[in-house]
Amino acid sequence: MVENVTAMVLKAVKYKESDIILTLLALNRGKLTVTAKGCSSIKSKLAASVQPGTFGEYELAERNGRYTLTGSKVIDGFYEIVHSVDSFYVSQIILEGVDKITYEDNGDDSLLLKSITYLKELAYEKNYTPCAIAVMFLHYILRENGCDINLDLCCCTCGHTLNEYRFGKTAMGFLCNNCLSKDLARSIIVSPQAASCLNSLCKESTSNEFDKTTLREALGFLYSIFKEVTGIQINSLQQFLKMMG
Repeated sequence: MVENVTAMVLKAVKYKESDIILTLLALNRGKLTVTAKGCSSIKSKLAASVQPGTFGEYELAERNGRYTLTGSKVIDGFYEIVHSVDSFYVSQIILEGVDKITYEDNGDDSLLLKSITYLKELAYEKNYTPCAIAVMFLHYILRENGCDINLDLCCCTCGHTLNEYRFGKTAMGFLCNNCLSKDLARSIIVSPQAASCLNSLCKESTSNEFDKTTLREALGFLYSIFKEVTGIQINSLQQFLKMMG
């Protein structure tokens, strides 16, 4: 049986001499594992469509529950991303993050479409720095995993104005001193600059520039919450944080 899907390549792993095992995230289908025979050869007509991050139309032959790639057409390869080291790292964070929070034959089209939006931003639009996009992406997948994180700049319990920003891991929001007592041992201090950055970027409603130190703190903070909530590590994100210093 032949099936046509519109999908993004999340991962491509070389297999045997010239084959590639693809992980696709497909509209209306979710995540699929596909064998692309002979596609690691530069002579393959399908080589351009099997690169991680490529969004395209894929023709799959199914037999006994296994899929083989028989044809493809690239819709967008987001090729401009490779011209920036930071943009490339963040694109890998997006692909790895999506791969690790999705499962075979069970995907959310909104996650795929949102990921494409972030890749377009990295490649073409550039309203945000790559690190800012990483912050927005991480916040998005936290919410996708059911984490109702509140980054408003007031106490998430009583609404009082804050003099300092302590994030309570139980309340999943910033807390004032009066409301913090039950969550003190599990709280994280966040600088006012990083708190403002998180509040702004996670609403995706501003293109304000934040300095590198602030963005790194915001990203590191969200990643620590993500790991605790999901138990998942994103290796490319850890490398990016190290690179940022």
